[in-house]
Amino acid sequence: CLVHKEPVIANQPATDPRAAGIPEGHPALNHFLGIPFFRDEDIYGMIGISNRPGGYSEADLKYLEPFIIACSSLIQSYQQIDTNHDLINTLEKKVKERTQRLEQANADLAAANKKVVQHSKAQLQHFACMSHEIRTPLNCILGLSSLLKESSLDAKQQDAVQMMITSGDLLLTVVNDVLDYSKLETGHVDIEMTDSSLQESLNAVIHSIEAKAATAEIILEVNCDTSVPAVLRTDGRRLQQILYNLLGNAIKFSPPGTVELKLSTVEKQDEETSDRMAVETCPQAGGKPVEACPHLARLHEAVDASACSMDTTEEESMRRKFVRFEVIDYGRGIPKEDFERIFQPFVQSGSDTEACYGGTGLGLAITSKLVRALGGTIDVDSAVGVKTKFTVDLPLAADSPVDIQGLKASLQNSSIMLVGAREGTKEWMEQVMKDFDLQLEIYDSLLDTMKSIVQKRSDTLCIALVHESLVNSLRENIREAKIGN
Repeated sequence: CLVHKEPVIANQPATDPRAAGIPEGHPALNHFLGIPFFRDEDIYGMIGISNRPGGYSEADLKYLEPFIIACSSLIQSYQQIDTNHDLINTLEKKVKERTQRLEQANADLAAANKKVVQHSKAQLQHFACMSHEIRTPLNCILGLSSLLKESSLDAKQQDAVQMMITSGDLLLTVVNDVLDYSKLETGHVDIEMTDSSLQESLNAVIHSIEAKAATAEIILEVNCDTSVPAVLRTDGRRLQQILYNLLGNAIKFSPPGTVELKLSTVEKQDEETSDRMAVETCPQAGGKPVEACPHLARLHEAVDASACSMDTTEEESMRRKFVRFEVIDYGRGIPKEDFERIFQPFVQSGSDTEACYGGTGLGLAITSKLVRALGGTIDVDSAVGVKTKFTVDLPLAADSPVDIQGLKASLQNSSIMLVGAREGTKEWMEQVMKDFDLQLEIYDSLLDTMKSIVQKRSDTLCIALVHESLVNSLRENIREAKIGN
């Protein structure tokens, strides 16, 4: 059967020439039926049946054919299972070995990264100490140079001294940036959260940067929404630094024209709450994505169901009010692919930026870290060649609402006059006055304003908002109005 690969029917095995004998101790064979089975064309085994009274025939072969096929398939399946087990064991062993190598590589990488971070911090601390030592004598040089410029010098000497002052200011800016960034990076920056006057902070920033804006022929427009409180719980000094950096960049990269600073309040999702609710990976699946992990899929379904059943009060409790600062310039703009890069240290947008405008590339990196230190967020939106807008949101204390109704009551029977303002300011002030149910009177000259004031009822409170360019002639115009009346 096995030799010729075909069935064998032997009803007289003792005299059959195909018989090759039987093992010692085996029962005698009176009748025998042997049926081979195959895998493809190779013989795979055989089934032998013996000693049925009456013997075997071809009909028995056909009768047993389904059974033989089933036995063959069953044996092959069991052998395939064994083969699969061997493959799985081999694969698991390889996966385990590679996992161990990966874990070791990750551990080595973490150790190397820790060394790099420690080395970087040590370097930054060294830079901070060095910058501090440089800043003191540099301030002395700048002070003496300024005094020297005020003395009697000819034109050539004046130019030389001015060059010294300009170069010294640039070097001082670089030193200050390095010092500030090193403090932020090493965690040595001091944040003092106090009740800070927004008006005082804005005045300090505008007064410190207006000379730079005037030199660049830039007009600073500051618009503050009526919903913005007068006091903000923050670090006023750090807020001034943030706004100064953003306004300084806006002035640097703008052609002659305007740079806008807008203040408003917004309500949005509290990021701390969002972070606590966010479900990104599944521990049971070793950090698999949702579609690869049934545990995480069920968890997301539960979160979605919970969100659908959440009432309005719970949703509102997760939202928070912020004071929004928007700095808008109409300069060269920033390509979208650079939105994230510009907040990295020593990086500027475009390869020509440093060559054309100078700078260390630390301003926005410092600003970003300060905003996060104050619990806020910073974003950028820009269209190349059109405009750039930086948005800073700082959290607003829940107990600092603006009493609009009280302010409305105090301004009743008042006359609000806007004198010598630009078109953009006029539109904004008209909107502000609408919030207080007041009519805004607009004048181009102080003389017309004064004439209008003296014609009003004596019990009318007149509030004149005068552009600074007209303030110098205020007394003279008041005198002329009195004489004319």
